[in-house]
Amino acid sequence: MKSMSRSSKRVFLLILILLPLLMFFQNQRYLMSSAYNKLDIQQDSDRVQNLKWWLEKCYVEEEEVAGFGEYNALDLRKPNLYTTYGSVKILKALGQCVEEPEKIANWINSLQKENGSYDDPLNDAPLLWETYWAISTLNNVGFKPKQQEEITNFVLSLQKTDGLFCFDQKLPDNQENNINATHLVIEILATLDSDSIKGEFLRHSIKPLRDQLDLRSQEINESRVALPQEKNGLFLLTLNTFLSISPEIFIPENYVLAVNKVAKEVTSFDGDPFTVKTINWLINIRNEQNVPLVLDFEKLREITLRKVYSKLSKNGAYLFLGNIDPDLTNDVLELSKNLGLSYPMLEKLIDKIQNYRIEEGWISFTYTPMSISNTYYALYLAGKIGYEEFNDDKIQLYLRRTLNKESTPTDYKDKYFAFMALQLLDPNFEGILFEKLKTEIIRQASDFITEKTELEQCLYFLKLVQELNIELPPPVLEKMSQMFNLQRCERGEKRLAFTRMDILHFITIIQSVAKQEMIESTQDIKEQLNGLWSPIGAFRPIPALPDVPDVPDIYSTYLAIDIMQSLDAKNILLSQTQMQAVKEYILQSKEDFGFNYVSKEIREKYGEEANTIPTLQSTYMSYRILEDICY
Repeated sequence: MKSMSRSSKRVFLLILILLPLLMFFQNQRYLMSSAYNKLDIQQDSDRVQNLKWWLEKCYVEEEEVAGFGEYNALDLRKPNLYTTYGSVKILKALGQCVEEPEKIANWINSLQKENGSYDDPLNDAPLLWETYWAISTLNNVGFKPKQQEEITNFVLSLQKTDGLFCFDQKLPDNQENNINATHLVIEILATLDSDSIKGEFLRHSIKPLRDQLDLRSQEINESRVALPQEKNGLFLLTLNTFLSISPEIFIPENYVLAVNKVAKEVTSFDGDPFTVKTINWLINIRNEQNVPLVLDFEKLREITLRKVYSKLSKNGAYLFLGNIDPDLTNDVLELSKNLGLSYPMLEKLIDKIQNYRIEEGWISFTYTPMSISNTYYALYLAGKIGYEEFNDDKIQLYLRRTLNKESTPTDYKDKYFAFMALQLLDPNFEGILFEKLKTEIIRQASDFITEKTELEQCLYFLKLVQELNIELPPPVLEKMSQMFNLQRCERGEKRLAFTRMDILHFITIIQSVAKQEMIESTQDIKEQLNGLWSPIGAFRPIPALPDVPDVPDIYSTYLAIDIMQSLDAKNILLSQTQMQAVKEYILQSKEDFGFNYVSKEIREKYGEEANTIPTLQSTYMSYRILEDICY
């Protein structure tokens, strides 16, 4: 065997020297990433499911576009009386079994007050409404309410001197609301099978209801044009309420004429909730109350198929304000049954309803207005966990419309996030829209910067410039620098509504775009950044002060790391000890759904001063921080 050449020996010796170092750095990389792996949602199936569930509640799909809003993560563990009432009602109408009904009943009964009424803190509604939801739901799951006598006394206490009932709070005392309240009282007493249903209390309501029917039937009969749906609907509700008290009472001819006139006019309605309720009321008056009423059922079926069903979402729920309203969806189910129609997408509707179920009931079906920034955060998180239950084309249309819109000074934040989100959906996004955006920014750059331009919009304008690799003319950058200094001197940091960390971030971005130190030196920025480090384990928004709680947060830490990357693209300017402290701080900020802005320890220590909740932004920032410092 030939001996090694001198050059080979050198290489071999070099390997022997470097191998331990390589193993050391590899081990350090493993140690650095191990804490991240504990947090990585892909390593935790429960966390994956929780985050998917949260994203689904944040998703909003409308007729043409779709996106994500912000669903309060804390509400994902809280049952809501209204949505529980509506969901149980739907499942019963479809002949579905409501699982573990005793847990629902126990929770509802826990909401009962001493006077017999029910009050759910998630619903800012009159107690009469909430009591109706509670009694109806208990009845539908096969349980009786507690303190039935107190409930009866509570609802009867709401009767006015004229005989109608009123809401206990929050709604104006007028005829329309009082008729609604009277209708609810009758429903509650009938469900309780109370003797009061035939007593003097309700008989005292007959005269004011008759007076209203006389007035409204005359208005309908004498009108040469169709009245607003609200007026027709109130007439039908009043008639239903009136007949519920005394079904044996003779119906005057003028009432019959008015009902038949409304029945003819309903064919011109557009399929909104009033259309659905009006048709259901008409059919109920005809079938249950034996009022001589001519209905064109073929025409009503046509309206339902063409106008009502077109408003159903892809999940089978009746779409209202971009989200689900279970009570309105139940109205459409009732309409389908009344007209002998097959309700579309029943299985999907059942799945959708059941997906909001938690142990004690159903969580809020809250309308979450979509926003561009939340759409970006959600798409980023969705990519991490493989969540794909959204309409890619509709979201892209939402984003492209934002980018296509002629910009004003308040549009650049949305345009930045739309650009970033579109890249997540289409990494090869280029073409006409891309070039149009670059041209628009270059054209508007000089006029965009004025003394009144908000710094937040300037920031996102600059970040968009960075992403598009645009070189702004030096006069534009100088103008922006002067504007920033002028606002900082005239207003002060507090009136700018910017924290010290925000200001350092802005300075770093503008100098990064300009490729020069226009406002403060890099060394000065680093020193100020060091002053914002908290030994608790993250960065704080403002310098430490004797009388100010030391509350570092995820947002400030995210900005700090962004600043570091702008100052030195190759290195995060944190020691190993600091990196470990940041990871541990984020671990302490972990919640059932996402990550909070501050750790649990900080929230417990400072209470209201550090009272934050998990959001899509804080969760997104937490994972971005971990990616940046671990890899």
